[in-house]
Amino acid sequence: MNHVLNTKVKGSALYIAIIISVVIGVLLSMMLLISRYSKLQVTKFEQFSQLVLDLNSGFELAGSDFFGSAYNNKWIKNTYNDDSIKVCLSQWGAYRLINVIAKNRNEQVSGTGLYGVFASSDTGLVVNENNRQIGVCGNIKFKGNCYLPSAGIKPIYIDGASTRITDENNAHIKTVKSELQVLSDHFMNGIKLAKEEARIGTDSFLLFLPQKINQSFSKKTITIIVPGNDLKNVAFENNIKIIGQNELIIDYSSHLENVLIVCRKVRFRSGFNGTVHVISTDSIIIEKDCVFNYPSSFVLNPGPNGVRGAIVFKDACDFSGAIIAFQNTTSSNSNVMVKLNKDCTIAGLIYSSGYLQAQGLINGTMLCRNLLVESNSSIYENAIYNCEIDPARYAGVLVVPGLFNERSELICCKKFND
Repeated sequence: MNHVLNTKVKGSALYIAIIISVVIGVLLSMMLLISRYSKLQVTKFEQFSQLVLDLNSGFELAGSDFFGSAYNNKWIKNTYNDDSIKVCLSQWGAYRLINVIAKNRNEQVSGTGLYGVFASSDTGLVVNENNRQIGVCGNIKFKGNCYLPSAGIKPIYIDGASTRITDENNAHIKTVKSELQVLSDHFMNGIKLAKEEARIGTDSFLLFLPQKINQSFSKKTITIIVPGNDLKNVAFENNIKIIGQNELIIDYSSHLENVLIVCRKVRFRSGFNGTVHVISTDSIIIEKDCVFNYPSSFVLNPGPNGVRGAIVFKDACDFSGAIIAFQNTTSSNSNVMVKLNKDCTIAGLIYSSGYLQAQGLINGTMLCRNLLVESNSSIYENAIYNCEIDPARYAGVLVVPGLFNERSELICCKKFND
């Protein structure tokens, strides 16, 4: 009896030992698997973190002296690991569009953004030296440095209105020391390429006019050639290039966000609201009560053919971004004009190699060769009428195109989700 009982106890102990061994083996295996999985996760996280660093390096590279056309849109292999990056730098309206892709053997990340430079915090107006006094009339407020011809300013009458030159305004008036800055070759060449109607091999072309489309900037640009003059009841977003035949009239019913418009003449109907980048060779006309959200840009570049191009704002318009009008000529006689309205609110940068009608509330910087006022009764050269200039209001947060120094530090003003 004792012998049988002793055998059963030994057998139970053996079974328990086997079970414990199996459990320990399973636990050890699980720990090894968890360790292996954790190591793989850590490695994957480190590789992904490195790709993010590569991606950020790509954006830094796009604005460096090292980066040139030989590297644009080409894969560049890292020297210290197997990662590679590709940087594509192009022009999207007046801003620089930078797309970066970073990849390793297993995955890739990408990012796209619009880039420029910080707006000036102290310069409100720069007028080229012409040895003539600037006439001031109406409600004039200078809240930043205004660099004017050495002849100074004088009060004038426009349509029966006059003004009083205040000490506050006088404190901000400086004498301009040099000629109007010339746009960099890099910027002008970028506009020239952006004006090209077709980019075979890099764009996707639609042979019809869709009602709604949203194209990521990580994909090919969708180029849409509008068959007629009117663009109504459409919703286009992001990486879309709209080309008009001769004149393009954009209705308020069109929803456009971050798109590029290239056409000889462009007109926005009253009530339009969107974020657009326009390149024109003749004129851009903005009817009343239009809103252009940040960062928008208008570029007028008629070329040296004698055509007088104009960007004209009507009543009560709101614009945030950059307004650029220039001709590819070394002559001082530039036939372009930017015409603002006294009820306009502009935030950003305005540049005209010809004439500028400076009116309204300008929260930024204006640079021009000549000032001009077209009133109901007459035209006044070298005059400014009903204008408040405050460059400091959005300084530090407002990014404008880099027009002069192509190697300025690039600042992102708009990130796009890929």
